[in-house]
Amino acid sequence: MLNRITLNPNLPTRFVLAALGIAFLNFVFTLMPQNVFVHADYFRYILQETTRDGLGIQWLDLVNSFQLRSPGEFRPRFLAYGIGAIDQKIRLVLYDYILVHPTFAPLAWFLQLFVGPVLLLLFIRNLTGSLLAGIASVAIYVTSVGFLSGFTMGLLQGKALSNVVYIAALYFASRVQLKARQGEFLYQVRGFDKYLLLGFLFLGMFIDELPLFAFVLVPALFLGLFIDLRNVWSQVKRTVLNAGFFSLPFLLFLVFVIIIVPLITQKYFNFYFDYLGNLLAMGENKRGAHSIFSGPYATLSASLVFENFTNLFGISLASKELSPLVKGAHGDYFSSQSQNFFQLIILGAFFSVAVFLAFKRKLTYSIAFRGMLIAVPFFMVFLTLLQIRHIPVATGYYYGCTFAVIFSILAGFIFNATSQIGQRFRFYASVAVLLIVLVQIDNFFAINRGWIKTHNEDMTRNSFSSVLSLGPPASLRTSDLRPIWKAWRQGQMQDYLQSTPIPAGAVYLVYELRTIDKFRGVSPEKKNPK
Repeated sequence: MLNRITLNPNLPTRFVLAALGIAFLNFVFTLMPQNVFVHADYFRYILQETTRDGLGIQWLDLVNSFQLRSPGEFRPRFLAYGIGAIDQKIRLVLYDYILVHPTFAPLAWFLQLFVGPVLLLLFIRNLTGSLLAGIASVAIYVTSVGFLSGFTMGLLQGKALSNVVYIAALYFASRVQLKARQGEFLYQVRGFDKYLLLGFLFLGMFIDELPLFAFVLVPALFLGLFIDLRNVWSQVKRTVLNAGFFSLPFLLFLVFVIIIVPLITQKYFNFYFDYLGNLLAMGENKRGAHSIFSGPYATLSASLVFENFTNLFGISLASKELSPLVKGAHGDYFSSQSQNFFQLIILGAFFSVAVFLAFKRKLTYSIAFRGMLIAVPFFMVFLTLLQIRHIPVATGYYYGCTFAVIFSILAGFIFNATSQIGQRFRFYASVAVLLIVLVQIDNFFAINRGWIKTHNEDMTRNSFSSVLSLGPPASLRTSDLRPIWKAWRQGQMQDYLQSTPIPAGAVYLVYELRTIDKFRGVSPEKKNPK
């Protein structure tokens, strides 16, 4: 059988393309209403901030992006707030013409669905020289928990957009490396790509805290742009100049959030934006944290870092049938995966192959491959530091979603390196890509169902059952949403809501439509056919 397989060089390509096709079909199915939900905070609080100056997109939206989205939470996610505001306002405009998908966010979706995967494909191709490796990486990326959760949950898209920041930064760094002459550092390479790299790093810090790790990933994968390993000590001056050039986005970010932003918030919103107090857990803005290493829910420890490591890689590599998912203490959803024999064997095999290929095989991208492997434990420490202030262990669903980028790049590197050994190994690698895609899909839907139940049937139902007539727990369908929207267009939504119980998952639609009516001066009782 294997001899016949080796005679068909197109078979690995077909497996990889099949994985991409399955990924596409899975994405379409994932967007069905029963597979998505809108977080109550998105329509209860964030929507009110978004529309504080009206429904239209205007320059005040820029100013309002500096307003807090949670009391005492001084996080400089202004770009994420701005993108979210525009997306919400576009949604409200579209309701006059169509029933908008529950989680549709036009700007964020364009970046996540098109810009991210395309640049990932080009990045892998730039480093490996293989388009098929890029396709394999994209197939794995778009079936990951971290990617799909950016479409199944309606909420601020900062964390999901962090994926795009990682990918864009690495892509432009790869273009810089392709243009670099022998011995040139980042700041010396001609062309505009190095400035685009710095630009994405700068903007990324206004999306979420996760993009900070891009400052580690870029040097880890493109070490030659930062250090001359043959003449380290004789190149100290150039190395320092280069480090200063690469640090410019971070330094400008600090100046902006520490000096300029407080002036803006005091003038327009009458509060002092205390970024350092929030970050370092100092003063009145600790938000439950005891220090930067001890949050309200956990303290940084080696065991917690290891648990995040096995959890994230396990959910991408080990199916829930072999390594069962475990429910956590923060809701009725799976928050981790069992650290059992099967999981550890699979993870051990994955990293054994990765380390062998990265350090024993001669590859054009060996430095980037090794750099990514070395960056993994640092990423886990960084992520755990963030998680101890939220949910200590991440599955990649919203929290820790940037793991999807790291894993898909590693998988692309492994696929290409294995394929170079021979046709038979190329076949094995293509089968592995298909299996990873299937495992990720299987694990994602189990995790996603738990998040839907927790947010719709626990959070939303508990918060709104006293003000709206809610039906029994049930999956959300388009047939639940369309009658509400049609009644609103006929000016009869209030009558419909009084006579017909709605699913908890449809509450977001009522609040969005009521927001439109509020700014148009339409009271709930007033009939205003459209």
